[in-house]
Amino acid sequence: MAQQRSTTRRGATHEGEATSATVKALAPDRIAAVQAAAKALSPAEVTRAPGALRARLTRMQRATQTALAKVEALVAVPMAPDAPLTREELQRTADLVAVLALTNADVGAAAAQPEDAGVLREEKAGRAHQAVVLRGIRHVFRGDRTVRQWVVKVGRGVGLADLVSDADEMQAFWARHEKALSVLTRGEREHLKKLVAIADGLRPRVQATNEATGVRRLRDAVYTLASRGIARIRAAAAYAFEPGDPVLTTFRTTPPRRKKKAAATTG
Repeated sequence: MAQQRSTTRRGATHEGEATSATVKALAPDRIAAVQAAAKALSPAEVTRAPGALRARLTRMQRATQTALAKVEALVAVPMAPDAPLTREELQRTADLVAVLALTNADVGAAAAQPEDAGVLREEKAGRAHQAVVLRGIRHVFRGDRTVRQWVVKVGRGVGLADLVSDADEMQAFWARHEKALSVLTRGEREHLKKLVAIADGLRPRVQATNEATGVRRLRDAVYTLASRGIARIRAAAAYAFEPGDPVLTTFRTTPPRRKKKAAATTG
């Protein structure tokens, strides 16, 4: 048994490991409740998570573990005009930190995808095919201001997501006006087919990017709620425990500032 406790302590020193274990122990309904609360935040309420989040996660986990261990002292602290802390709130904050570790791992996995030079070449080729087709459409509909404005908008697209959606729009436009566009003689139809083929090949990449963006937004929202919960815990702990009590250091989620060394002086 003693060896098991020692192993647990060693595991807890690794960044995010103990928190990930807590995530595995969470029931699906508790994870879903955390995610629902995070998704309910408006964009203006969300704070972007710091870049070095893994190190902070370890401190956040330690803070919530200490809070649960010191629950009697913390729930007894008057927090007026705010509501006092409750056991449920402390557990909810611990759940937030656990789910934060899970979503941060997902963000890291998405960010680890290397840039693909082949994708960039495909995008460049797609833009070249697009330019030929747009030129033909602009010529046929040169007297239609609405179509000319649409051609300008499509031509200003940037990135893979725009290329894929623009290819879909252009294919639909061609289908609606196939008779009028049949007069074109510079191979626009073939260029459109090649553009659509390239877009179809890039579509999974765009979908993966969109999913990664959604995970990042969820991670930041969970971080916002977890930070709020820990801020309340820290405020209660500052009153519940005497200044200098070592337990107060366990509620810090940022490393202490290093003191600047005094400048050397010469006699």
